Amino acid sequence: MQARYAVAYQFYAAHATGPIKPSDILSHIKGIDLGKPVVVRSFAGQTMHQRSIPGAGVGQYFTLDPSITPEQVGCSPISYGFVDGKPNPPPLVREPREVEFGEPALGLQSTAAPIVDDWSLKDPRKDTLLAVYCAGGRRR
Repeated sequence: MQARYAVAYQFYAAHATGPIKPSDILSHIKGIDLGKPVVVRSFAGQTMHQRSIPGAGVGQYFTLDPSITPEQVGCSPISYGFVDGKPNPPPLVREPREVEFGEPALGLQSTAAPIVDDWSLKDPRKDTLLAVYCAGGRRR
């Protein structure tokens, strides 16, 4: 399990779009089932599927199977939409989206661990959140 943790940590540290704090890396790793394989692989030339936050750009978690639910990959099926780049109520259902990857397209393939999504429904205006239990169990 230590080797899988190291693979995940190094991947997040090396592929962040900007500076990333260790606590942010750890928040991603807590959603990985470290009892299952964790590998860095290429997804170049493949069509991937995700459930996206309405109004937001492409997210970080993808599947090869379009029928996999958000809870199975470790996130709430609903989230606040984005207005002026910030999440705002009311909650919206995540939208299915296909994403085509060209070259290069490295990704971290892992299985989602059971996790409580406490980030999708934070209300920045009230400093409150709604937590949603997600069973995980599917590859992403």
